[in-house]
Amino acid sequence: MGRKSAILAVILAIICSEPIFRKMTETPEKIKDGPVYVAYSAEDMLKSPRDLYKTVKEVAKFVNSPEGKSISARFKKFGTPREAMDFLAFGDVPTTPNIAQAPPIEPNSPFSGVNRIQMNEFKKYVEKGDMENFLRLIETNPRYLVNTGGDVASIVMEGFRYNALHIAAKSGQTAIISTILDSIQNITFLTRLYGTSPEDVAGRRQNILDSYLNTPDKGNSDTPLHFAAKFGKVGVVRLLSRLAAQDLKMRNKMGKTAMESACERYSGEDKAEIQMEMHLAMEGHYVYLVRSPQSGSAHFQIAQRDSSTVSTVTTARAGPFAEQCDALEFQKSWNLAGKDLKRTDFDKGYEKVGRVLAESQRIKWAESWAIFGEHDDVALLDLTDDDGLRILEKFLHSKKFEKSKKSIFEPPKPAKPEFRRLDFGILDSGDSEDVGPSEEAPEDVDDVFYDTFSEIPENSEADDTLGSLTDRFAAFSINSPQIPKNRFSEKSGIPDFSENSENSDFSDSEEFVTPPTTPPPTFIADDEPCKMDADLFEVLCKVPAEQLAKFPEIQKYVQKLGKLENRSMWLPIDSPRRCQMIRRKY
Repeated sequence: MGRKSAILAVILAIICSEPIFRKMTETPEKIKDGPVYVAYSAEDMLKSPRDLYKTVKEVAKFVNSPEGKSISARFKKFGTPREAMDFLAFGDVPTTPNIAQAPPIEPNSPFSGVNRIQMNEFKKYVEKGDMENFLRLIETNPRYLVNTGGDVASIVMEGFRYNALHIAAKSGQTAIISTILDSIQNITFLTRLYGTSPEDVAGRRQNILDSYLNTPDKGNSDTPLHFAAKFGKVGVVRLLSRLAAQDLKMRNKMGKTAMESACERYSGEDKAEIQMEMHLAMEGHYVYLVRSPQSGSAHFQIAQRDSSTVSTVTTARAGPFAEQCDALEFQKSWNLAGKDLKRTDFDKGYEKVGRVLAESQRIKWAESWAIFGEHDDVALLDLTDDDGLRILEKFLHSKKFEKSKKSIFEPPKPAKPEFRRLDFGILDSGDSEDVGPSEEAPEDVDDVFYDTFSEIPENSEADDTLGSLTDRFAAFSINSPQIPKNRFSEKSGIPDFSENSENSDFSDSEEFVTPPTTPPPTFIADDEPCKMDADLFEVLCKVPAEQLAKFPEIQKYVQKLGKLENRSMWLPIDSPRRCQMIRRKY
């Protein structure tokens, strides 16, 4: 029995060891096609199995198995079976990351970080809506708004991790919020902050905007929209809910969306009306006018958000409407009304019809104006609202400043001087000849000099001595200013530039150009009115006078346009005839 048992044990050992032996002697040629995967032990390569896997699913199954976890198994992909077997044979485990997969080097911002004391000052200005000091700080250091380390919003309050939008939304500072959104989406602002190219910051600004709008705080996981809704700040809710990047469905720790949190911390008598306004802002329907930039064709869309694409541009918006059927009824009216105006006014026909229709039905209205370019934050403006008027006021102020600066630092070309010929023939011969004023200097005469004296006093005694001529010549300049008669010496006729001379017309103040007391006229495009000026006047003249008085530049602009006639004849900005007229003028 002992001998038989030994033989059986040997046979069983051979049978059991056959699969292991087969795996160890298997060559890559048996798996002809690549790529292949291998599992290996990160702690000890000798413990690594010698199996080759064809799919990620197969190798992942082993890595996640108890056997794979016991050896801290990982897997690696190879192009051919031979490369995989070499890896298992020599244990060439990679210890450095692939250079191609290394993260890009982050730009080094030219601005220093903001400390806690500075951020507390910034927080105070945001809460109070102190626009002047707010702009001063972000102009001094843009990192008050953006954390360049992660392309995210800067944290203003560390404890609850509030960004500036949380603070402004809670206190209802709509103007501050609008400025923040405009700044973090402005390519020039971001290029200055990062110190890189416009192409580089273009990819970062979407992440910055998303972090501002949708980052929950650390306390109750509230976004800025939650804050605005809770505290009844309906203006902020309208502004934020229109942004395509705003997530209206985000829930806080209580499981509530911003709409479900509306007016939780508000107890005013108008609570029901504000809740209705918020419902319209976040869940209402809008009628959008969408145009094709190539053909200019227009069509309508009913949606809760602007759904324009790269190939289309939204130029007007009416709403919100509580029900979709109300929006559809407005769209039908807009489509049927004013066909003649739509046909004759290619640029603004549809917008004018919709504007009048919205005004008659007391529906909120906003439209685009080409003067503000392609900034998303000012794509659609309601010029009957303070927020829209504030943007136009800022534009007109900057336009006026540019023109005033140009008029001061670019003085007009000097008038062509009047020349008088000086004959020094007395030095060569005793004869001299009186020569009158000359417009141009003859090019073929040598040793002829000119000054710009318009006239010589008739009663002055001529002094033809060499010393007198030398003194007179020293006082001359090719572009000498015209000197009045009383600046000549009564005896010699030599100009008197002494400090004690009476009636001096050449004081120190005359070395500087005095800026004009009345700035040049400010129109939308240039010094000449255009069709857009007439379109703006048509909207602004309906704004109440007491509201317009809060915006001095707009008030002056409206008063100036009101004095001009034939506004219907003004040409579009890009009209070839108008462009030709401007070129002729300048």
